[in-house]
Amino acid sequence: VWCGSQGDSDPTALGGTFTSAAYSPDLAEGEKRPDTPLGPTRFACYKTRQHRHTGDDNFCAAEGVVIDTSKLARQKKEPHIFLFPPGTMQGTCSPRKALWGPQGFTMWHSGWFQSYTPVQGSLQCDTVVEETVVFVSRDNWKHLYWQTAAFFNLFVMYNVAGVQPDSVRIVMLDYWPLGPFEAVMQKAFSNPAWPITTIEELGKEAGPRLCFRRALFALPEYSAAIVKGRPNGDDCSNSELVRAYASHVATRLGAVRTALDDSKNNRPIKIVFNSRRNYDGRKLLRQLANEQQLVDGLKARHGSVLVEQVDFAKLSFEQQILKASEADIM
Repeated sequence: VWCGSQGDSDPTALGGTFTSAAYSPDLAEGEKRPDTPLGPTRFACYKTRQHRHTGDDNFCAAEGVVIDTSKLARQKKEPHIFLFPPGTMQGTCSPRKALWGPQGFTMWHSGWFQSYTPVQGSLQCDTVVEETVVFVSRDNWKHLYWQTAAFFNLFVMYNVAGVQPDSVRIVMLDYWPLGPFEAVMQKAFSNPAWPITTIEELGKEAGPRLCFRRALFALPEYSAAIVKGRPNGDDCSNSELVRAYASHVATRLGAVRTALDDSKNNRPIKIVFNSRRNYDGRKLLRQLANEQQLVDGLKARHGSVLVEQVDFAKLSFEQQILKASEADIM
């Protein structure tokens, strides 16, 4: 526990055992008691370790914290990143100095947590956000590499913290617009009834001083174990953790395909042929000059095999995942 009472620091209890009185044992997960004042502030942070990564990587669970969105501003050098003047984040606890320093938080996390200011007395709120909020900082809004890292970090954090996606609302801590991947993020990692938004938009809708009963600050994308710091030659694609992550996303999207069993002849083999074509005025290289001949040849040679040509550029990210899940061969 980096700030506040020690309490129960077991990470597996973070999803349901917060000290705030609004979440008593007799209430179901996510159920609120709106007449209950905001509880005392508490931060519990959990470090992760990576090979050859010099920074401290961590995610933090918080309760009883205020963010004043009227203080937010854009950085000049990287305008998608917020500036966080002192007092942007406030609470009632005093941080442990040995932990709460410049080296304790990396890059964007550093700005947020260094803006934290303890206040005396009760916290002043324009709106108390009752649902559990997960704060995500994106490096890029339209790059699959970074979005995959964000998804994987959420999966790891939820399992460590004991958080269920349907109890979560995701709020972005950046100025990037919502892009092509947030629809999948919402279905896989949050309650579908609570649209993903940005902290700036939430402040405009609900008032600048937002009080959060329960919140988690996700690992930054660059801290994802699947994209940074892996030993040379280490292929983690078949690790239990990565397979569990893939299964989670597929299950939440309904992209689970029945196993192929030739002995039972329960269904034909399906080939999805990914066509590479020009789109949106872009002329793509490495197009197959004889694509249609290949497809016709597959159909003629293997009459019992289903072959579908698909231009993935015309599909949303979610549609791409669902279409890929239909294939035995791509």
